[in-house]
Amino acid sequence: MPMRFLPALLLCLSACAEFPELDATATPGVATAAYPQLLPLETLLDGPAPRATPDLRAGVEGRAASLRAR
Repeated sequence: MPMRFLPALLLCLSACAEFPELDATATPGVATAAYPQLLPLETLLDGPAPRATPDLRAGVEGRAASLRAR
């Protein structure tokens, strides 16, 4: 097969992919939630470095476990 047909073949193959239903995974209230407040970049860069706490770690591990259970 000539190489000039390769881009067309790749385009056709990518059109066959199934995309996940992302709308079904959104929690109720997400569509009506307010946008988060935007902060100036300087405020974010000049602030203290974030620190992980044991409570934060436990929360993240709990969320990760619930995602793995899906």
